Amino acid sequence: MSDYIDKSNNSLTRVSADNQIAKSSSVEAVARYAEIVVDNNMAKRETFLTKLFPDPVQRAAKMGELEIIKTEFEFRKKALAMVRETHVQALRETCNQYLVKAKAAGRAETASFLMRKAQELQEELDRIFDKFITAIEKKTQRLQEMTNSILQKKMEQDLDKEIHDFIEMKDKLVNKFRQIVDEGV
Repeated sequence: MSDYIDKSNNSLTRVSADNQIAKSSSVEAVARYAEIVVDNNMAKRETFLTKLFPDPVQRAAKMGELEIIKTEFEFRKKALAMVRETHVQALRETCNQYLVKAKAAGRAETASFLMRKAQELQEELDRIFDKFITAIEKKTQRLQEMTNSILQKKMEQDLDKEIHDFIEMKDKLVNKFRQIVDEGV
Protein backbone atom coordinates (compact mmCIF):
# COMPACT_ATOMS: atom_id res chain seq x y z
CA MET A 1 0.00 0.00 0.00
CA SER A 2 2.81 2.40 0.83
CA ASP A 3 4.38 1.61 -2.58
CA TYR A 4 1.11 2.60 -4.20
CA ILE A 5 0.95 5.86 -2.24
CA ASP A 6 4.58 6.66 -3.00
CA LYS A 7 4.11 5.95 -6.70
CA SER A 8 0.85 7.77 -6.84
CA ASN A 9 2.39 10.80 -5.08
CA ASN A 10 5.23 10.62 -7.54
CA SER A 11 2.66 10.50 -10.32
CA LEU A 12 0.83 13.50 -8.87
CA THR A 13 4.00 15.56 -8.82
CA ARG A 14 4.59 14.56 -12.40
CA VAL A 15 1.01 15.52 -13.27
CA SER A 16 1.36 18.94 -11.67
CA ALA A 17 4.78 19.47 -13.29
CA ASP A 18 3.39 18.34 -16.61
CA ASN A 19 0.47 20.66 -16.10
CA GLN A 20 2.66 23.65 -15.65
CA ILE A 21 5.07 22.81 -18.46
CA ALA A 22 2.62 21.67 -21.09
CA LYS A 23 -0.18 23.97 -19.96
CA SER A 24 -2.63 21.30 -21.01
CA SER A 25 -6.15 20.94 -19.79
CA SER A 26 -7.02 19.31 -16.51
CA VAL A 27 -8.89 16.49 -18.33
CA GLU A 28 -5.72 15.49 -20.17
CA ALA A 29 -3.75 15.62 -16.90
CA VAL A 30 -6.27 13.33 -15.17
CA ALA A 31 -6.20 10.92 -18.11
CA ARG A 32 -2.42 10.75 -18.06
CA TYR A 33 -2.49 10.25 -14.31
CA ALA A 34 -4.95 7.36 -14.75
CA GLU A 35 -2.68 5.79 -17.37
CA ILE A 36 0.29 5.99 -14.99
CA VAL A 37 -1.67 4.36 -12.15
CA VAL A 38 -2.99 1.60 -14.45
CA ASP A 39 0.48 0.98 -15.88
CA ASN A 40 1.96 0.68 -12.36
CA ASN A 41 -0.74 -1.79 -11.32
CA MET A 42 -0.26 -3.79 -14.52
CA ALA A 43 3.46 -3.96 -13.84
CA LYS A 44 2.76 -5.22 -10.34
CA ARG A 45 0.32 -7.80 -11.69
CA GLU A 46 2.80 -8.94 -14.32
CA THR A 47 5.47 -9.42 -11.68
CA PHE A 48 3.08 -11.29 -9.40
CA LEU A 49 1.66 -13.43 -12.22
CA THR A 50 5.06 -14.21 -13.64
CA LYS A 51 6.14 -15.40 -10.23
CA LEU A 52 3.18 -17.78 -10.08
CA PHE A 53 3.31 -18.81 -13.73
CA PRO A 54 6.85 -18.25 -15.05
CA ASP A 55 7.60 -18.49 -18.73
CA PRO A 56 10.01 -21.21 -20.01
CA VAL A 57 13.04 -18.92 -19.90
CA GLN A 58 12.38 -17.91 -16.30
CA ARG A 59 11.68 -21.54 -15.39
CA ALA A 60 14.98 -22.65 -16.95
CA ALA A 61 16.85 -19.89 -15.10
CA LYS A 62 15.27 -20.96 -11.80
CA MET A 63 16.11 -24.63 -12.50
CA GLY A 64 19.72 -23.61 -13.19
CA GLU A 65 19.85 -21.70 -9.93
CA LEU A 66 18.41 -24.74 -8.13
CA GLU A 67 21.08 -27.01 -9.65
CA ILE A 68 23.80 -24.60 -8.54
CA ILE A 69 22.38 -24.62 -5.02
CA LYS A 70 22.22 -28.45 -5.03
CA THR A 71 25.80 -28.70 -6.28
CA GLU A 72 27.01 -26.27 -3.63
CA PHE A 73 25.14 -28.21 -0.94
CA GLU A 74 26.69 -31.52 -2.06
CA PHE A 75 30.14 -29.93 -2.11
CA ARG A 76 29.74 -28.55 1.41
CA LYS A 77 28.35 -31.86 2.63
CA LYS A 78 31.34 -33.79 1.22
CA ALA A 79 33.79 -31.21 2.54
CA LEU A 80 32.25 -31.44 6.01
CA ALA A 81 32.43 -35.24 5.90
CA MET A 82 36.11 -35.03 4.95
CA VAL A 83 36.82 -32.56 7.76
CA ARG A 84 35.01 -34.77 10.28
CA GLU A 85 36.91 -37.87 9.10
CA THR A 86 40.18 -35.95 9.41
CA HIS A 87 39.26 -34.93 12.95
CA VAL A 88 38.40 -38.52 13.84
CA GLN A 89 41.71 -39.80 12.41
CA ALA A 90 43.69 -37.12 14.24
CA LEU A 91 41.93 -37.95 17.50
CA ARG A 92 42.56 -41.67 16.94
CA GLU A 93 46.26 -40.99 16.35
CA THR A 94 46.50 -38.85 19.48
CA CYS A 95 44.80 -41.52 21.59
CA ASN A 96 47.01 -44.24 20.13
CA GLN A 97 50.15 -42.26 20.95
CA TYR A 98 48.90 -41.66 24.48
CA LEU A 99 48.13 -45.38 24.92
CA VAL A 100 51.53 -46.41 23.57
CA LYS A 101 53.29 -44.09 26.01
CA ALA A 102 51.12 -45.18 28.94
CA LYS A 103 51.59 -48.86 28.07
CA ALA A 104 55.33 -48.46 27.66
CA ALA A 105 55.66 -46.79 31.06
CA GLY A 106 53.41 -49.40 32.68
CA ARG A 107 55.23 -52.30 31.06
CA ALA A 108 58.61 -50.93 32.05
CA GLU A 109 57.44 -50.59 35.63
CA THR A 110 55.93 -54.08 35.57
CA ALA A 111 59.08 -55.59 34.04
CA SER A 112 61.24 -53.91 36.66
CA PHE A 113 58.97 -55.16 39.45
CA LEU A 114 58.90 -58.72 38.07
CA MET A 115 62.68 -58.82 37.63
CA ARG A 116 63.13 -57.62 41.20
CA LYS A 117 60.70 -60.27 42.45
CA ALA A 118 62.37 -62.97 40.34
CA GLN A 119 65.73 -62.06 41.82
CA GLU A 120 64.29 -62.04 45.36
CA LEU A 121 62.69 -65.43 44.70
CA GLN A 122 65.95 -66.88 43.40
CA GLU A 123 67.86 -65.55 46.42
CA GLU A 124 65.25 -66.95 48.79
CA LEU A 125 65.27 -70.32 47.00
CA ASP A 126 69.07 -70.43 47.18
CA ARG A 127 68.96 -69.67 50.92
CA ILE A 128 66.29 -72.32 51.50
CA PHE A 129 68.17 -74.82 49.30
CA ASP A 130 71.40 -74.23 51.28
CA LYS A 131 69.48 -74.75 54.51
CA PHE A 132 67.91 -77.91 53.05
CA ILE A 133 71.31 -79.26 51.98
CA THR A 134 72.68 -78.65 55.48
CA ALA A 135 69.72 -80.52 56.98
CA ILE A 136 70.09 -83.40 54.47
CA GLU A 137 73.83 -83.71 55.20
CA LYS A 138 73.09 -83.98 58.94
CA LYS A 139 70.48 -86.66 58.25
CA THR A 140 72.92 -88.48 55.95
CA GLN A 141 75.59 -88.48 58.68
CA ARG A 142 73.07 -89.80 61.16
CA LEU A 143 72.01 -92.44 58.60
CA GLN A 144 75.63 -93.59 58.23
CA GLU A 145 76.00 -93.81 62.00
CA MET A 146 72.98 -96.11 62.30
CA THR A 147 73.71 -99.78 62.92
CA ASN A 148 70.28 -101.24 62.32
CA SER A 149 69.99 -102.06 58.60
CA ILE A 150 66.17 -102.09 58.47
CA LEU A 151 65.96 -98.73 60.15
CA GLN A 152 68.76 -97.49 57.93
CA LYS A 153 66.89 -98.58 54.74
CA LYS A 154 63.69 -96.94 55.96
CA MET A 155 65.54 -93.70 56.79
CA GLU A 156 67.28 -93.83 53.41
CA GLN A 157 63.93 -94.17 51.60
CA ASP A 158 62.46 -91.30 53.63
CA LEU A 159 65.52 -89.17 52.88
CA ASP A 160 65.27 -89.91 49.11
CA LYS A 161 61.55 -89.08 49.18
CA GLU A 162 62.23 -85.83 51.07
CA ILE A 163 64.90 -84.79 48.52
CA HIS A 164 62.63 -85.71 45.61
CA ASP A 165 59.61 -83.83 47.13
CA PHE A 166 61.73 -80.75 47.88
CA ILE A 167 63.07 -80.54 44.31
CA GLU A 168 59.61 -81.15 42.87
CA MET A 169 58.08 -78.43 45.08
CA LYS A 170 60.84 -75.99 44.15
CA ASP A 171 60.25 -76.66 40.43
CA LYS A 172 56.47 -76.22 40.86
CA LEU A 173 56.93 -72.88 42.65
CA VAL A 174 59.32 -71.59 39.98
CA ASN A 175 56.90 -72.71 37.23
CA LYS A 176 53.99 -71.07 39.06
CA PHE A 177 55.93 -67.80 39.21
CA ARG A 178 56.68 -68.05 35.49
CA GLN A 179 52.99 -68.62 34.75
CA ILE A 180 52.10 -65.51 36.72
CA VAL A 181 54.67 -63.53 34.73
CA ASP A 182 53.41 -65.00 31.43
CA GLU A 183 49.75 -64.23 32.21
CA GLY A 184 50.30 -60.57 31.40
CA VAL A 185 47.02 -59.55 33.02
